[in-house]
Amino acid sequence: MSSAQEAIYIRQVNQTVDHITKNLDCNLQLKELSSVGGFSEYHFHRIFKHVTNETTSQFVWRTRLEHAAKVLRSDPYINVSNAAYSVGFGSLSGFSRAFSRQYGINPSEWDRKMRLIGSQPVIDSVHRHLTQGDLEHLDEQFTVKIRHLPAQRIAYIRVQRPWHQLNTWLNTPKDLIRWYLANGGKLENTLLYGMLFDDRDITPEVLHSFDWAIKIPDDWEIDHFVSIRDIPECHLAVIHCDASTTNLERDLRWQYLWRYWLPKSSYYPLDLPMMEIHHHYPFDHLGDLNLYHSEYGIPIATCFPNG
Repeated sequence: MSSAQEAIYIRQVNQTVDHITKNLDCNLQLKELSSVGGFSEYHFHRIFKHVTNETTSQFVWRTRLEHAAKVLRSDPYINVSNAAYSVGFGSLSGFSRAFSRQYGINPSEWDRKMRLIGSQPVIDSVHRHLTQGDLEHLDEQFTVKIRHLPAQRIAYIRVQRPWHQLNTWLNTPKDLIRWYLANGGKLENTLLYGMLFDDRDITPEVLHSFDWAIKIPDDWEIDHFVSIRDIPECHLAVIHCDASTTNLERDLRWQYLWRYWLPKSSYYPLDLPMMEIHHHYPFDHLGDLNLYHSEYGIPIATCFPNG
């Protein structure tokens, strides 16, 4: 397979994955998904598995379970049946069986403050799972702000298994920015994003993917090098990072936002990825990527206790 053909396949699969994550409560059958991907059912089934190492049905099933788990953990008031229906399960019993098969515990028995994949190794040595007491002590250290994110179009490159191939992960934003500049973009008119759908407490790291993305004009014609999607207008709960923020402290910010601040707030997470938003010029004077001045944020909406 040529590199150009491989890039087209990856872009079409990315497009399908984006469709799935935005429509988990819909009937996501192979016929519809192959149409989104632009291939016949037979060929798309093979192409999807080649790119993701999962069949479409496996990916849909796993993504629904993982999103339901994130909803349950982030909203202490939501009941299991509401979480199940919100991601497309037709019955509570069906969801409970699938959840138990995936995680080895019934969802109604799960302590939502605990890791679901506690026995899974963590590849990144910086990451450590904090207790609720640890997270509570961070209240005085972190300030969460709510800010508006306007609707925009982004171009992105997806890195599979990012924590297993850190060099690729670090070099990908450089490639993306070079592509942006080569197409006439100006850095002062854009933002660089890092986007992560997966949670280390819920999804094994071997299944993680990470999108490096950059804001682009709506009228740009996109070539095979990148994928595109539209980010809807939303609000973000954000914590600021600066040059003094260590990698460990960045990891603490994610955990504080997801596992402590969000469940205690009056918000719930949208079906959008967690975001790193890099506002400043992304290269230092040596030409290396400078990601220190940024915000870490969760797309949110207002919610109310529903029992």
